[in-house]
Amino acid sequence: MPLPRPLVSVVIPAFNASPYIAQATRSVLSQSLSELELIVVDDGSTDDTREVLTRMPNHRLRVLGETNQGPARARNQGCRSARATQYLAFLDADDWWDADKLLQQVRFLEANPELVAAGCFMRYVSGSGRVLGQTGQTLHAADLRRVAAGELFPFPMSSLIVRRSVLARAGLFDESFRYPGCEDLDFVSRLAMEGPLQCLPSVLGSYRIHPASAMARERVRINTEARFVRQRIARRAQGADLTWEEFGVSYRRTWGQRRRDLVEVLYRSAALWHGEGRQLRALTYGGLAFVAGPWYTLRRLYRQRRGQRLGSSARGH
Repeated sequence: MPLPRPLVSVVIPAFNASPYIAQATRSVLSQSLSELELIVVDDGSTDDTREVLTRMPNHRLRVLGETNQGPARARNQGCRSARATQYLAFLDADDWWDADKLLQQVRFLEANPELVAAGCFMRYVSGSGRVLGQTGQTLHAADLRRVAAGELFPFPMSSLIVRRSVLARAGLFDESFRYPGCEDLDFVSRLAMEGPLQCLPSVLGSYRIHPASAMARERVRINTEARFVRQRIARRAQGADLTWEEFGVSYRRTWGQRRRDLVEVLYRSAALWHGEGRQLRALTYGGLAFVAGPWYTLRRLYRQRRGQRLGSSARGH
């Protein structure tokens, strides 16, 4: 007898995620909303990710195999295999959810039928498990225009839940993004073109920050991809398109962009050192970030404090 179709399908792409995948998986299977299935797509892992999952038998868990092609293709395989009647949700293999995350978001979307998708606030957590702060931004009309233009990513990908019906119009993830970076920015910008989305001002999960995310080369690559996404959106608005090859021929980082990339690396390094309890190094990197980009640094600090106030307010209601 076939199992009834779930309300929500959750997709986790996993590549060499053995230290984290059990925590992510348990956080989904222990959700207070039980009408769900979890699809983990093993993206060609060479560690024991698959073995960890086989030790977690559950009728709501399916593990799919995939050669290593990147998170965009892995998520797409999960989406195409999903059996959910209403919603698709996404979680990265090194992040995890609070128990009521899906229940709160489904209730929110059902109470706001005009929304095509929703995110939520999440905690920033260091590699050692220390809480660094939180991330998320509630959206107004001007913010939604920026999301559609690829200028704003208001919440982590691991917080996103989307109406399944919207994907037929917006499309799935762009598989030309081979490495983790801006496939999520591109995807969410297309969702925003289909209708409004919102971020619940409640902290409903944890988003792990790794030292590699603050490395200069990695940050430059991600920021370059983000500029490609924005330029392609602008080109498509004019009825044309932009390929990676065309972008690569014409793109040169300006002095201002180089400076911003540097400031972002310094700021992220300061946050990571703070999370590891290395306050002298955190102050050093934070000071360098302020000297190189005072307005960027102050704006990030303001958003962080504002997000903490909103999250605290939401928990108090």
